[in-house]
Amino acid sequence: MRLISWQLAVIILFLSGLSCSVDSPVQLADNPTKPAGNVDAALLELAAEFERFVESGGEEADFGSPGSAAQVAGGYVVTDSTASESGEKLAQDLVAIGAVDVQAFGMVVSCRLPLSAVREVVKLKSLRYMRASPATTR
Repeated sequence: MRLISWQLAVIILFLSGLSCSVDSPVQLADNPTKPAGNVDAALLELAAEFERFVESGGEEADFGSPGSAAQVAGGYVVTDSTASESGEKLAQDLVAIGAVDVQAFGMVVSCRLPLSAVREVVKLKSLRYMRASPATTR
């Protein structure tokens, strides 16, 4: 299990480094002038879909996104992140905005993040990049 975690951490670091440049920056609805280049566009779209679901009267825990490869359950999404300076600092910041099951592996941090907190993640100075962790199938 530990070997798999380190392999996953290395893959995430590699992919995060490739994904940090965004061809067309996603704009945040509450601040259209600020690009959200540190959060994957698919994760932002998932959060927007969640917000529309809740605004239409849906219960947070009932949200699901059949078109998404992300691991979504109970209003949370599993995420993989890279820290800008310290994985421990990023882990603390994520816990402060409601993340659970937070695990840091050096500069890589994985957690279950409330979909309602995705917009807050963009503001974290400790975050270099975040994306939804894809679901694995067997």
